[in-house]
Amino acid sequence: MPLAKNLALVLDDEWIIAEGLSTQLSSFGFEDVARFGSSKEALEFLAEIAPKQPDFAILDVSLSRGDNSLDVAIALHEKDIPFWFMTGYGRKNELSEKFADVETLTKPVFEQDLVRRLKGLWPD
Repeated sequence: MPLAKNLALVLDDEWIIAEGLSTQLSSFGFEDVARFGSSKEALEFLAEIAPKQPDFAILDVSLSRGDNSLDVAIALHEKDIPFWFMTGYGRKNELSEKFADVETLTKPVFEQDLVRRLKGLWPD
């Protein structure tokens, strides 16, 4: 499923999950996947690369040490960058009612589910 997109952002504090998503997104046509383990790192990245914004992002709802992805979701929303939440707890995001309609993936994210959802973002 070639998408020919430039950049995806993955925010997840579990290296193996971030690595797996990065590999999948690269195989789907993303030229680059920026991976971050904290909201602070992701926000710094978004602030630094103003001319080259991600085409898409996947944000783990709950990160380590009480961190979460709410501030990153707000920054992406303000820039009109599509994103999904992801959780291992099998429920919708509980970060903000503002994002109640944002899709939530359940870990582990299966390739066929990711493909189907990405096709929904960028239909042929």
